[in-house]
Amino acid sequence: MCGQYALTTMNVQGPPGVLNPLPPEFDATAHHDKSKQPHSVTQSDSYRRRRAATNDLDNDVDADDLDSLDDSVARLEKGMKDFKKPMGSKENPARSCRDLLLCSCSITSTCIDEQKRPVTNGVYWIDPNQGSNTDAFQVYCNFTSSAKTCLKAEDNKVPLRKWHRPNPHHSDTFHRFSQLTSRGGHRGFQFTYGASRTQLVFLRLLSTSASQRFTFHCDNTTAWYSNSHGSYQNALQFEGSNGEVFSLGSSDRPRVHFDNCASPVDGPTTTEFEVTADNMDKLPLVDFKASDFGNQQQKFGFELGQVCFEA
Repeated sequence: MCGQYALTTMNVQGPPGVLNPLPPEFDATAHHDKSKQPHSVTQSDSYRRRRAATNDLDNDVDADDLDSLDDSVARLEKGMKDFKKPMGSKENPARSCRDLLLCSCSITSTCIDEQKRPVTNGVYWIDPNQGSNTDAFQVYCNFTSSAKTCLKAEDNKVPLRKWHRPNPHHSDTFHRFSQLTSRGGHRGFQFTYGASRTQLVFLRLLSTSASQRFTFHCDNTTAWYSNSHGSYQNALQFEGSNGEVFSLGSSDRPRVHFDNCASPVDGPTTTEFEVTADNMDKLPLVDFKASDFGNQQQKFGFELGQVCFEA
């Protein structure tokens, strides 16, 4: 991407100053006795037959065929130009935000190269699997420290609500949010991100790490640690795209930036998590499991942050 492509040529070598002999049919010094030069006659006849066939083919090519060929060549040239210098638009998407940065000036540098342009943090179109841009999608590019490609969940906010416990007789069991129903009839759901499965696979292949934040809104509900119980027994668990779980005991333990839900307060408060993974298949998050909910005075909601991939 954004490099210079050079054409290579093949050099035909041979002894200097020596010319290859002409075929007999073009050699003016050759004898013209057909009985003595059967090979020359055969080659000449073969040449005339090929020439006749070429003329017939030329007669079959009409103006529409030539126009179609010109259009194909023009589209190919445009495709190569777009591939080398993506703009981040719907018509000319990049593979990732990193490609945009490599083909542009960083936001802290001066544009010395006239072939490059400045980029700023914002929304761009990307197409990780290339090919047709019909499945391109929008992301937020963060160029502040590197080049992060951030994807927003389609439904990323749920207000505080009272949620039914599927089995009220087992208060210590965990339940997926996607399987819950609120007292007002709202149903839980899995998280989706507006990009096809194939596109996410290619975006992961272009990345080396990923992270995502999750803010839990609580009202008399435990998010991570419980001061009243003095334990983590009700700590939330987060389900990744490949089915693996980010939890207290997992190798990819969630980072807790603050945990205001640990102690009961007068009114709702929040706990903020961040999950990171070197295994790209684990993100983005698709669900989470909770345990401390279901009582009349308990409510919870959440805000799902963008999943950001970094190369």
